[in-house]
Amino acid sequence: GANLADCTLATAAVMRALPSPRRVVGVLFEPLAEAAAAAKRSVMANGLEHQLQVWELALGDEQMPPRTIRVPDTYSAEATFVSSDMQHWDGDVTDVQSAATTTVDKLVMDDRVFEEFDGQSSAASVDVLKIHVQGYELKVLRGARRALAAGVFCVVLLPIGKLHAALPASAPSRDLRALLANYTGVLIRSKGGTQTVEVEGASGQSVQEEVDVFWQGRRSKKGLLRWTTLVAWRQTHGCHTS
Repeated sequence: GANLADCTLATAAVMRALPSPRRVVGVLFEPLAEAAAAAKRSVMANGLEHQLQVWELALGDEQMPPRTIRVPDTYSAEATFVSSDMQHWDGDVTDVQSAATTTVDKLVMDDRVFEEFDGQSSAASVDVLKIHVQGYELKVLRGARRALAAGVFCVVLLPIGKLHAALPASAPSRDLRALLANYTGVLIRSKGGTQTVEVEGASGQSVQEEVDVFWQGRRSKKGLLRWTTLVAWRQTHGCHTS
């Protein structure tokens, strides 16, 4: 869900400005043609075309041909495959044809695209898997099941506020526990545009504990659902620096 690549470009700028600069290398996935084209232009304008690739492609839990994705006319970053999520939008909806869908497992475990891109000898570690796909996050995680079990990703970062739009209330907690069973996590809540950050479980509880606590209280705490991000990490070979 790279949209215009703003998060990635900001990260690259921050890492480049550190006293000991770090080089950000990554692949961005964006299914909307216009947004992907804009992201590519921004990457080139910032001189990062040798570090960042933008693929016009959607990620999910299975490979699928091009299909309709719903896009609000006011804010393309909220485009989604989840029809029930439209209730959160203001303005009109435009249906556009998306790019094809593939899975993280196919790219990382089968095609091993990150090795080819970054010249790594193995797919042993990718620092961060960031998923922000408007209620489709569990689909992407399910499509990364093998990579997650193998410990490929050191850190997994995803908002969990819209998972309920596509799934029964009990499903997100159950699936996140299973998919991130070997990860430790915290929930970070930012309140609207003010970006006030509150870290829950800062000692680093298991993802199971964090998600269960979150879901049990999600209906009673106004605003908690919409602005909460799960940050999960694991200590495996190659991940200690991350």
